[in-house]
Amino acid sequence: MAISYVEVFGKYLLSPSFTSLFIELAKKKKRFYYRTLIVLTNLDYKFKQLTSLLMLITVMIMITIFYSSLMLYMYNDAEHQAVSNHPYDIAFVQTNSKNLISKDELYSVVNHKTNPLKEHREIPLFYYAQKHTYGDWQTIYTFMSLEEFNELTSSHMQLKDQEFLYYLNTQPEYAHNDYVEELTFPIGGEMVTYTMKESFAQKEINNLSNLHEFIVLSNTQYDRIKGNLEGVEARVQLLNVTNWKETSCLKSTINLPQLFLEYSLKIPQRSISYRLLQR
Repeated sequence: MAISYVEVFGKYLLSPSFTSLFIELAKKKKRFYYRTLIVLTNLDYKFKQLTSLLMLITVMIMITIFYSSLMLYMYNDAEHQAVSNHPYDIAFVQTNSKNLISKDELYSVVNHKTNPLKEHREIPLFYYAQKHTYGDWQTIYTFMSLEEFNELTSSHMQLKDQEFLYYLNTQPEYAHNDYVEELTFPIGGEMVTYTMKESFAQKEINNLSNLHEFIVLSNTQYDRIKGNLEGVEARVQLLNVTNWKETSCLKSTINLPQLFLEYSLKIPQRSISYRLLQR
């Protein structure tokens, strides 16, 4: 308790309030006041200057602590966002003319003894670009079969032939409600209309081009769409390794895009797949 009183008294002695009080008391002693006037005013000025300096130092310390805490939070949150937005360590879309690579060659790149491959999932998709009659632009639809959807999301959904499920590959809190209730496609010389049964939002695939919204159809209707519409068949390759943080140190993993390019140059290019997947 005594130490606390000493600390409070010491801080008061170093404050401008003490010097102001001391000067007011000194004014009552005229002879002493006028003899030490210069010293007292100089002392008062020095104390006020010290107070300004201490205030500046305090503000700078507070700003430093604030920005350090902010940077630490952003650094820690970056890893969380990376994992949240990319459920798989490695993901790419493969078509008949893009990102072609054999499974053995792929495993030789990503499967290492020090960091072995833990999971590999392949999801067949079908891309279809529908041109609008009232404008010179297209809507790209990404179709997925109900079987693949249920396996990917661990669901047990059921669909009738003329129904579709609107799947949003995002966290439910970020899902929008701007849905198209009906979709019509030219199949077998007639216009076939599909009605939306419901929407579903769940983050299961990495953030890649044209992999945000999916039209999920029953297995029979998926095959029907794929067999009657002119589009692009694709496969999404999803891979997880034991420790994703160590993949950046693998020289072969860094050269994976170059390996895709080398394989792509060996086969004829199809412009339709480029338009659909590279927009």
